[in-house]
Amino acid sequence: PAQWKWRKHILLKTMTTTNGGSKQRRATVSSSLAKKLILHKYPKQRITSEATKLAGELLRLFIVEARHRALVEAECETEAALDDEESNSGGVTIKPSAITKIAAELMMDFA
Repeated sequence: PAQWKWRKHILLKTMTTTNGGSKQRRATVSSSLAKKLILHKYPKQRITSEATKLAGELLRLFIVEARHRALVEAECETEAALDDEESNSGGVTIKPSAITKIAAELMMDFA
């Protein structure tokens, strides 16, 4: 699907790292995407490959932090909606309202 291609282009380039003998997979933002985003805002800007890698890492951290905060907010919303007698058998779904609630603070933290 088109949505999958969009997600794959932006973030789903994975990198395997070795941490104390165990392998871990970590999503990364491609340098080419970071460069395209910078050049979209500043078309005549010259940027080195090291700067695009750092910009990609900053974007990755922003996305990971946004997801984490939105998940915490969604968990709070889910707990508030449940009755004391009911149990939550399914996972928590992050809804747009949770992202809206965390957006302002997240932008301030990354400014």
